[in-house]
Amino acid sequence: RDVFLRLVKPTEDRYTRRPVPVLELESIGDSVVVSTVLTRFGEERLLTFDRDSQTGAATVEVSHEALLSGWDRLDGWLEDARLDLVELDGLMAATAEWETVGRDPGYLLVGARLTDYEAWQRSSAIVLPSSASSYLEASLERRAADVAAESERLEREHKTTRRARVRLWGMLAAVVALFAAVTFAAATVIGSWGPSVVLLFEGPGDNGWNDQIAIGVAEAEDAYDLTVGTETASPLGVVPAMRDLGEAGTDLVLDAFGSQVPVDGFTVIAEYPETNWVVPDNPGVAYDPDSDYPNVSFPVFAEAEGSFLVGAAAALKSETGTVGFLGGMDFPVIWAFQAGFEAGVHAVDPSIVVLVEYLSPYWDQSGFTSPSAAANRAKEMYRAGADVIYTAAGASGEGAMVMADQATELSGIQRWHIGVDVDEYMRYSGIVMPPEFADYLPYSYPEVAQHILTSMLKRTDTAFGDAIEDYSRGVFEPGPRVYNLANDGVDYSRSGGFIEEFVPVLEKFRQQIVAGEIEVPLIPEDKKGGFSPPDSWTEW
Repeated sequence: RDVFLRLVKPTEDRYTRRPVPVLELESIGDSVVVSTVLTRFGEERLLTFDRDSQTGAATVEVSHEALLSGWDRLDGWLEDARLDLVELDGLMAATAEWETVGRDPGYLLVGARLTDYEAWQRSSAIVLPSSASSYLEASLERRAADVAAESERLEREHKTTRRARVRLWGMLAAVVALFAAVTFAAATVIGSWGPSVVLLFEGPGDNGWNDQIAIGVAEAEDAYDLTVGTETASPLGVVPAMRDLGEAGTDLVLDAFGSQVPVDGFTVIAEYPETNWVVPDNPGVAYDPDSDYPNVSFPVFAEAEGSFLVGAAAALKSETGTVGFLGGMDFPVIWAFQAGFEAGVHAVDPSIVVLVEYLSPYWDQSGFTSPSAAANRAKEMYRAGADVIYTAAGASGEGAMVMADQATELSGIQRWHIGVDVDEYMRYSGIVMPPEFADYLPYSYPEVAQHILTSMLKRTDTAFGDAIEDYSRGVFEPGPRVYNLANDGVDYSRSGGFIEEFVPVLEKFRQQIVAGEIEVPLIPEDKKGGFSPPDSWTEW
């Protein structure tokens, strides 16, 4: 199987043959076993052998294109591994380029591409050739070195900034003492150095979470006639950025990193009690009954209520009588998505089957960063009859979305994906594929977006807008603050027009939930046996 999968290249139409050096094939397993396989299939005239015209290296390829569709076993292998083959094809192309330039470190994988390949390697059954393994390993080693270097740089920068501030405040103190007559004016100038409210986020332009927040903050600025400053940071730099804002004496920080704020971030928060913080959706603290942060507001979203409505939409749209739920990590926060979705499905039709899968157990965060794993599970669900799948799995959801498009193409039956957190139809239909991705991503986001039925929205724009309104009135509410259907904290999207005919039914359900006529469960029936978290929430 591994040999034949390496001899085939996925194309936009289907597959084509690929000549591969024999040495490359021998690197995927025991060389004697691989050689035996090649010899036997060569004798049966299913493989042909040649030499590379430039290097003279021995090569092998499938003997005829007809085998790729006429041989049932190979066809089954290819169908099962299509997404893996796409990923492998991209990785091998990048590896070849790296080898061509003498393994120049500038050609190593970085950023999201490296994260995707790392997650894919963990979840895929494909055996990597030694060259690709070396390339991926070198990329991971470089990332580790870069992370260490960046941490050292940020720490040095922080120390320098802190020393500068100490000197600056010493100078200001001397000036104020010397010119007591202008104390009021000096205080006014000092107070005008920076905005009292700051949005801390990764920056606009993602057509998703960050843009949704930025739009909500901008609307609140206009509504309450105040200026909100912005501070951008990477996830790696969020803690130093928080410390800088605390030291600057910022009144209110809108921390869009939310659940990505690490334990060190809450140490910073405790060090600056005069600064108030809004940190949405942080289960590690907000759901810990022992946590006590009088200067933190935790917007907590009623995901179950929003999931109920998209579950109802899934049931109304389904033509097979089977739908699916795909969760990232198997733990109570994601259980609420499942419980609401199932309740919404069965409110429409109790006979509809809901298939449920989780990508990782509760201690393993990889379920939120594994698009390939999500794609493989979604493929299994579609094969089992599901025609709509709701994914609550962070970045992994992109794999399920892509699989909805591929499953539709292969089966001829419309398959649907339901997004989460933001309006994924608007997000992906607005993305232009970078040219450098074209070689290894055989799909375009706008086309794939046509399979996004709806999305369950967590209205972070509403939460941050409320925080700005409170600040304008001199109010701050610490602790968890629930955002639900009643206060526009969760919702469903109507982009694409795929559920317009169902909106009256969905709005009726909304009214019943808000009125208390429907009580949306937080725990699915199959999870009522309980959950045992680790002794330490910090450790978790």
